[in-house]
Amino acid sequence: MSLSVSNRKRPARRACAVAVIAALCATGCALVWKPTDTAGQKAAKLTGRVPLAIVTLGLSEVVIGRETEREAQWKAQGQQENRRKELREEMLKWQNAALSAKGDPEQRELAKYFYESARDQLVKLDAQEGGGVGARR
Repeated sequence: MSLSVSNRKRPARRACAVAVIAALCATGCALVWKPTDTAGQKAAKLTGRVPLAIVTLGLSEVVIGRETEREAQWKAQGQQENRRKELREEMLKWQNAALSAKGDPEQRELAKYFYESARDQLVKLDAQEGGGVGARR
């Protein structure tokens, strides 16, 4: 099993990120105002806090964006599962209607038409996810 270049760089990137975060935390602790600080020291510490605030805000926006994206995907998957269930129930209903309409060919053809329509919609829905008709049960 060969490792790609990006897989080999991940531990180094992670170590670098941890080091940067640790440095930011240490810097943040050093930027606490003390009652004995002069106005110039307070201004310098405030100036040092601004880049930390920007980095923190940027990271939180990235995390919030990822969470929102995941939530939207979960919601879409739930809606697809509900639609899949509805289509299966509809197929069963029209299949039973076609079987019970043995003496009436028009009713049977109509039920068969609706059954095939529901089946085709289910096939399309499964094809969007790359599965077959019976792939997700």
